[in-house]
Amino acid sequence: MSVCVSHPAPSPVTVIRKEKTSRNSVALSWQQPERPNGIILDYEIKYYEKEEQETSYTILRARGCNVTLSGLKPSTAYLLQIRARTAAGYGGSSPSFQFETSPDCEFSSGSAFYRHSRAEKSLLMKREI
Repeated sequence: MSVCVSHPAPSPVTVIRKEKTSRNSVALSWQQPERPNGIILDYEIKYYEKEEQETSYTILRARGCNVTLSGLKPSTAYLLQIRARTAAGYGGSSPSFQFETSPDCEFSSGSAFYRHSRAEKSLLMKREI
């Protein structure tokens, strides 16, 4: 006789932070789901241009709780969702998170750093180089 105990899939990722933005990339981090329900094997990051309305999207996988998305268009709004995977499968997707790349402007020499959580969005620092 064998007993098999299965765990449910992980709960959704609910906190996503935009750490650094440039014209063509954005660095993101997130917190592990509140209820991982097992060992997180990896995360699936799905993103697309907001104007594309999900007709064309990119999916990346990350083992940790951070990723840098590159090859993006300047001054463009994107939407992304993240979901965690355990041995039980994928959990639900996070709520959509919107971010925008920096403008492609020769006069813009600074980088803006933002932090975003479910209830907070604030500009922390703008550094001029």
